[in-house]
Amino acid sequence: MPKASAKLTWKKTVGKPVETVPQIFVDQKHIGGCTDFEAWAKENLGLFA
Repeated sequence: MPKASAKLTWKKTVGKPVETVPQIFVDQKHIGGCTDFEAWAKENLGLFA
């Protein structure tokens, strides 16, 4: 889990609280953590099917 200061920095960067790292961005769009990326990749790239 990230330290409190890192959490504040990430919250400002992505616009919502962040509980895990790494946070994934695609073309400067915030996707989220690993689980969020898996869902995004399944929907957008047909991966993890």
